[in-house]
Amino acid sequence: MDTTKLRETLQTLHAELAESRSVDQKTREHLRALMADIQSLLEQPGDRPTQEYRPLRERLADSLSHFDASHPKLATAIANTLDSLALLGL
Repeated sequence: MDTTKLRETLQTLHAELAESRSVDQKTREHLRALMADIQSLLEQPGDRPTQEYRPLRERLADSLSHFDASHPKLATAIANTLDSLALLGL
């Protein structure tokens, strides 16, 4: 499984989160934990079963709906991360 695109989108998401000054601390911690969870799964050897990514996709989708209107750049980075997971079949 080539995870290069997903890794790139995670870096972009991290950068957008770092630049966003209006995101409250609780939400910022939630997104950081989510990114760390995805990174952790990527670092495990071998292909991961699709069901292991389902909770991460659901958490990302919830975050996307939360930021869609208030933080468009952050929402775009989250959407790109979801797209990258989908392209990997996850």
